[in-house]
Amino acid sequence: MPTLVGISNALADTVELRLVVAKLGTSSVTYRIGIFIQQGCSSKVQQDAHACAVVDFVHVFCDPKTRKAVPMPMVARRGLERILRHDTESPKL
Repeated sequence: MPTLVGISNALADTVELRLVVAKLGTSSVTYRIGIFIQQGCSSKVQQDAHACAVVDFVHVFCDPKTRKAVPMPMVARRGLERILRHDTESPKL
């Protein structure tokens, strides 16, 4: 079973990462990743579990030559809108 650095998976703990889009701008997207740990032998983390850690990161679409922000392609926007969450204040993700 793979181990994430800094997170123990002793006693058959299950580690689950959940990804959502927290904010969608014109040229950037903010992703939110929640880290959930289910202790014991269950192979699935409960859907209503609270995250033990939450990480945000921002991706900015840029022109490779000028390194200036550009609007994201429509195909990317449509895909990201499918996982956009409006209630990302909740640590449940």
